[in-house]
Amino acid sequence: MKSKCDHFRIVFFAIAAFVSLQITSPFSFSQDVSVSNADWMSQHKAEMKDMAINQVTLLGSHDSASCDIHVGSPVVSGYLTHSGKHKKHHFASEKDVGSAVCQSASIKEQLEYGVRHIDLRVAYQDGQYRLSHMFISTPAFGPGGVFTQIKEFLAKHPDEIIIMVGEHLYSEREPMTAEEAAVFYKNLEDYLGDLLIKRDDFSKLTYGKIWEGRGRIILIANFETGWSGAGNVDMTADPFLWDGHAVDSRWMDEKDPDTLISELKTVVNEWKNGGSSDKLRRLQAMTTTGHKLRTAKVTNTRVREMIKEDWKDAPISVLQVDDAVNSGLMPLLIEKVKRQPAQ
Repeated sequence: MKSKCDHFRIVFFAIAAFVSLQITSPFSFSQDVSVSNADWMSQHKAEMKDMAINQVTLLGSHDSASCDIHVGSPVVSGYLTHSGKHKKHHFASEKDVGSAVCQSASIKEQLEYGVRHIDLRVAYQDGQYRLSHMFISTPAFGPGGVFTQIKEFLAKHPDEIIIMVGEHLYSEREPMTAEEAAVFYKNLEDYLGDLLIKRDDFSKLTYGKIWEGRGRIILIANFETGWSGAGNVDMTADPFLWDGHAVDSRWMDEKDPDTLISELKTVVNEWKNGGSSDKLRRLQAMTTTGHKLRTAKVTNTRVREMIKEDWKDAPISVLQVDDAVNSGLMPLLIEKVKRQPAQ
């Protein structure tokens, strides 16, 4: 017969084994979604009203809508691997999930944490638009859809301003043509309505001027990288699409966080010396490792150190990271707003 101590040991080791599994599992992570900065912009209107869009450092999330990708998620049928091969009919394995999932929280939770730059990869597949990152993730429209989450957030927090970027758009077969992309953006504009802000200059349009109107979303389209561009549709004729050429986006193909930071220092020094002063300066502070969430813990720690010291007053418009809600960056970026005068 087992004694009470035996039962205690069994329970203790069972709990210890469970905790160990959670810590060592390559897919375990915590979500710091209890921290809310949902109204950080409206709470700092006095400091921000005379600042141009590119003068405030926003927290951005990389592959923002990837948290719903799981084992068994279908591949984006129009996605091509780096070797130029289709992976059609492929379904996500555990290894694939580690590479594809860059955020541990939903769009709604990211916005509540304080993220204001959303990186969107859209695929039209099986008759509907879905967000993606190599594999199919959250629906774009309808209940629970990414754009529905954004609209609902802005209904509750009407003075927050969000930048959305259409990074990659895929059709059933390949990257969208210009005509297919135009259809998607028209659907999106109809859905968001007067929340959209008309195209302007990142270095001249101030937050105060935006607050005078009804628009709260800047929609940026990458006119070259998002689709094949084979069509004859003039995307720049759309007044609500901001040109991706007005964004100086720096991405380093590095797996090591220290090497990444070293290369990003060079970029930030260039900006400190006046480089790209008329553009939205987006610093992509994430590595290209096989497990994004795990590596983000190390990378984001290094980024926090840089924001406290070398990048304390650096002219970074968007600081884009993996696992944004666990980055610990929002308090530092809010402090940066408080002490940064309009230029």
